[in-house]
Amino acid sequence: MTETLSLRAKIEQSPMGAYQWMIVVMAAIMNLLDGFDVLALAFTATAIRGEFGLTGVELGYLLSAGLFGMTAGSLFLAPLADKIGRRPLLLMAVSLSAIGMLGSAFISQYQWLGFWRVITGLGVGGILVGTNVITSEYSSRKWRSFAISVYAAGFGIGAVLGGMFAVMLQGEYGWRSVFLAGAILTGLLLVVLFIWLPESIDFLTSKQPKNAEVRLNLIAKRIGLDGDWKLPEKMEKIKTKLPISQLFSEKYLHSTLLIWTAFFAIMFSFYFISSWTPALLKEAGMTTEQSVSVGMMISLGGTCGALIYGLLASRWTARSVLILFTILSSAAIITFIL
Repeated sequence: MTETLSLRAKIEQSPMGAYQWMIVVMAAIMNLLDGFDVLALAFTATAIRGEFGLTGVELGYLLSAGLFGMTAGSLFLAPLADKIGRRPLLLMAVSLSAIGMLGSAFISQYQWLGFWRVITGLGVGGILVGTNVITSEYSSRKWRSFAISVYAAGFGIGAVLGGMFAVMLQGEYGWRSVFLAGAILTGLLLVVLFIWLPESIDFLTSKQPKNAEVRLNLIAKRIGLDGDWKLPEKMEKIKTKLPISQLFSEKYLHSTLLIWTAFFAIMFSFYFISSWTPALLKEAGMTTEQSVSVGMMISLGGTCGALIYGLLASRWTARSVLILFTILSSAAIITFIL
């Protein structure tokens, strides 16, 4: 009889099969559509501003609405994964993203666009907190860094494709067609995920929902690890939760502040540059096509950077590679400004 608790260890030690790479690809496509959905407004901002006569402040609110939704999705949807599972959470999040994009395509007032951007952001936030776990869980130890970099590269690819769609569709059908295209693509992805996306193995073994053992063996068979996998004995839930205040205790305060500050600074810079570059370059005198193309190049660089990071991190420590990339990014931004 197979040792149930060693299934994750077996996945880590075994070569990755076609189904595991398919899971990585599905995660990358989810991240790809995240990039498309998040930056769709950045690529259509000039046209939207012209149609509704928006001020810079009002446009800023619209650009921030999606990011606000992402924050809320990450904070409030993520905890649901431990109760309902990763798969239902991702299906829910992708559905919200598709609905938000569809609603954005048919608004008559810019305030409604802000509302639908929040809904889109909720979905994107839920996707972001689910896909990285699924990718890591179904990857072998040997290929995990590369698999995560492939998944991460999806965001930049989606942003590049979003820019291409924006250039092609806006001139022919108007800015609304960009959001409609995003809604259709996200809806098609939802169908693919419903058919092929598996549940988290950790969720099945720890929470043990209905038919968990059958689902566990089906997943193992798809991976190529056939066997009589049994669920471990379900342990009584022990109340060992640590309060969040522990992060601010004397032991962890220094590390907590440094990590939070670094992550906030990087995310602030990334989304600020990605969201505002096309609109600001248009005001500086570029055509819409030129400004969008520059925005696409930022995302294309991000895609290449994610892949290169994955390769380098398999040879050197992730910390060293991250510091190097941060320094190079800062130098690139300063050069661009000058």
